[in-house]
Amino acid sequence: MLFSPRKYMLHLFVCVIFEKDKHIVRAHSVKNSKLINTYEKTFEEKEKLMSYVKSLVSDFQLYYVALFFDKQIQGIVPSSSLKDMNNFGINSKNIRSIVLENARLYSSISAINECKDYFEDYGGVDFLYSPLALLSYCISKDISKDSTKLSLCIYRHSYCVAVIICKGREIYFGSFFDLSPKDSDLDKKTQQESENAEEIQSDDVNIENYDLDGLDNLLDDKLDDIKYKSSIKNDLSDFGDDMQMCSYVFMSLKEFYDNPLYKGNFIDEIVIFDNENISSAVLSYIENEIFLEPRLVQIDTLELMNELMRKELNI
Repeated sequence: MLFSPRKYMLHLFVCVIFEKDKHIVRAHSVKNSKLINTYEKTFEEKEKLMSYVKSLVSDFQLYYVALFFDKQIQGIVPSSSLKDMNNFGINSKNIRSIVLENARLYSSISAINECKDYFEDYGGVDFLYSPLALLSYCISKDISKDSTKLSLCIYRHSYCVAVIICKGREIYFGSFFDLSPKDSDLDKKTQQESENAEEIQSDDVNIENYDLDGLDNLLDDKLDDIKYKSSIKNDLSDFGDDMQMCSYVFMSLKEFYDNPLYKGNFIDEIVIFDNENISSAVLSYIENEIFLEPRLVQIDTLELMNELMRKELNI
């Protein structure tokens, strides 16, 4: 076996996640399989994150960038043959796919190119990690390849939900859902009240004849009311996302049972790989609906991406 000095050199592994309200980057510098440093920042604007990444990688000769790939057009078919894609309603000419155990993970060519084009001015992107690929990796670490149980496995990160039904490493079914929230009436009302409060603070008016203490109290009460409603909105949004996740999972299970393409059998266990601290109430709801107690595994999406990068590069 030839000696390779690469593992003894300093590498930087950069993981990026774009979300609706925030964008996160976490990077690890590694030398000789040892962690040297960790860099992590959160930004409100994508461009600022990308500028930070560009500046960060400029200090390293060897670096790799991975993106959390959350595009809607992606999925899994339980066959490794491209010829079988059409049986599942997938036009193989419009997608790119990779073999994942006995199955194929696919996404649209246009979605992949969109991600690559966005990173082009910032040094490029080396890896795109689908939630389904990350779920498959979680399964490989958590479930024995010789398991005889039919497992319903769920991966949750923010607005993304991936589902795989498998027995050991053999994949029987897979699906992906996007829970991205739409603007609700409560969102619009809270935003309008916030804007009104800002107008009260910033209007250029003659205040000599006003009771300033009374005005301050009025503003404080108004802002407290906005914060309270915003808190309620966030709680309702989280609960709504959890219930929407359950709905999608149940829909996937029904598709698996009813569609003759999958030859579905009854599942033996439920495993949830969770990045979002799912509530016990939701776990109880799932148990009551499916008559199986979910097993919860806490995960860190950014750490999974870093692990996979280093595993694929053997560094």
